[in-house]
Amino acid sequence: GCLLLIERPDVDTQTLCKKIKGPDFPTGGLILNSKEELCSFYEKGSGAIKIRGCWHLEKEGRRYNVIIDEIPFAVNKSTLVSKIGDLISTKKLPQLDDVRDESTDTVRIVLSLKIKQGDSADATMNRAMAYLCKHTQLQQHFHLNLTCLVPAEDNAVPTPIKASLHEILQHWLDFRYKSIVARLNYELGQLNERLHLLEAFEKAFGILDALIRLIRKSDGRKDAHAKIVETFNFDDRQAEAILDLRLYKLAKLEIYAIQQELKEKRAAAQKIKDILASELKIWQTVQQELRELRKLYGTKRKTKLGGADEELTITDDAAYILDEKTYVIVTKDGWIKRQGRVHNIEKIRTREGDKIAVIAKTNTKQTFGFFSNLGTAFVMRVADIPSTSGYGDPIQKYFTFANGEKIVSSISFDTKCLPREISDIEDEKNPPPYGVAITHKGRIIRFSLSSHMLPSNKTGRKYMKPDGNDDSIIHVSPAGGHEWACVVSAQTRSLCFPISEITLVRGAGKGIATVKLDPKDRIAAFSLALGKHDGPTLVTSRGREMKITPRSYGGRRASRGSIVLKRDRFKAWAPPLIHYHEIFAGKDDEPSDEDSSSKAEAKGGLPVEENLKLFPEFP
Repeated sequence: GCLLLIERPDVDTQTLCKKIKGPDFPTGGLILNSKEELCSFYEKGSGAIKIRGCWHLEKEGRRYNVIIDEIPFAVNKSTLVSKIGDLISTKKLPQLDDVRDESTDTVRIVLSLKIKQGDSADATMNRAMAYLCKHTQLQQHFHLNLTCLVPAEDNAVPTPIKASLHEILQHWLDFRYKSIVARLNYELGQLNERLHLLEAFEKAFGILDALIRLIRKSDGRKDAHAKIVETFNFDDRQAEAILDLRLYKLAKLEIYAIQQELKEKRAAAQKIKDILASELKIWQTVQQELRELRKLYGTKRKTKLGGADEELTITDDAAYILDEKTYVIVTKDGWIKRQGRVHNIEKIRTREGDKIAVIAKTNTKQTFGFFSNLGTAFVMRVADIPSTSGYGDPIQKYFTFANGEKIVSSISFDTKCLPREISDIEDEKNPPPYGVAITHKGRIIRFSLSSHMLPSNKTGRKYMKPDGNDDSIIHVSPAGGHEWACVVSAQTRSLCFPISEITLVRGAGKGIATVKLDPKDRIAAFSLALGKHDGPTLVTSRGREMKITPRSYGGRRASRGSIVLKRDRFKAWAPPLIHYHEIFAGKDDEPSDEDSSSKAEAKGGLPVEENLKLFPEFP
């Protein structure tokens, strides 16, 4: 690149990149940036260079191994091997079952593949290496930054600039030019000093006899020095050199050697003067020295250029999760955990004062959604929920909550836990199943759950906007589109209406009215019912139970509804038993002896107290 720049000072960066194709790291590796990206980085003077290690597939008997033979520059090999081992031991990488370091003078990390039936070795290798590239130092970013101090005019203080490849090479060549000029001037000075003495010796040999007589008549070195300078017109340095000559130097051969050296030094000095007199010859000297450096230190390129097509990406996160059946447990205070088996609800550990809100039977490949009172849905993979027989972790450990935000509902996105029947209404952009959410002020919204089934980031996704700071969401239920919404206010005003009357929204909205409430009245309880004879159970302060069914309390949405209690007070609310079967056991399962206190209770209905433990309480 420098040689090209000397020949063509006006060459552009794009042409320079044909010579300088990209950085070359001593440990090799593969650069994943395209040629256009690298050229852009060199033009701008900054950019992120993606580099990953190199590997190949080897067959050992019936098994296949992936051999990592190159790793990114500055990556500690032992740390990398240890990290891969941790991923294998924690079962986060089911495609591998062992790692060992067989490195000697060269890198050789052996990964033992575990190939599932129906998969090829190449496909399994690609999935495993894509995961390692994302979660280990097997793939790195090196930041190119050509910010540097450059010389200023008139010897002013150097100024910082972000140089392009052309600029930084030109500044370096200018420095080489000045360095060579300074070196040649120094060498010329040294030659001139030596020539000055050699010329004195040559002159002295011509007057040797007179010089010897003068020295013999002198009264010492100082007197001889003065007489030599005065008599023969030598300067002080020449006189000192003549006085320092040893007698053997007066031999004919020594005189001949001095004359030969004088001739060579004069030729060398003249050559340097010719170079310094021509700018072209100085640049030719720079070129010659660069070519000599290339012969001495030039090696074959170690880092390969692959381009963006070589980059491996994770296309299916579920491929890295072991398929295990599990129960997800969410408490009223927002603590989450999962357990492999649940023998008895009473024996599930919770913190003092806390109790179970939801239990969902699912598997580790599914996702789980947590819906907050401020209208945000937080979704995570079941595999990422802590597996423990202890208290678990607070949900805030995994997501960012606002002040006063808490979880009011949890929904498993396992198809077995979603509604059994799906509405005949087909909407490609907002297909069922749906989520139905309601606020204290009686605003209700229906939205598609499909947009919330994938894992979210820490801030979650909005599903509803509460109407003002004095309103919040009290519950979110999954629905198929055929259910009835049953609501009861604090003043025991009840109404049931089909959820098909709720407008289906694509984004987060404020919702529409459910029942006309008095200014001080608020929604106290809400649930969905499957048919006109189905519905939640309302428990009064006197212990009386009343079933709220669409047949008894049905009406049009946004009407005033009916007063349920005139002299008694509202105490508790028990959702229909159907929710227990869907959420706890899954739609294809009946609760087993391990899952409930008895089969009779599972078929005939759980006691209200037991059912209340499975769902959040309402104000």
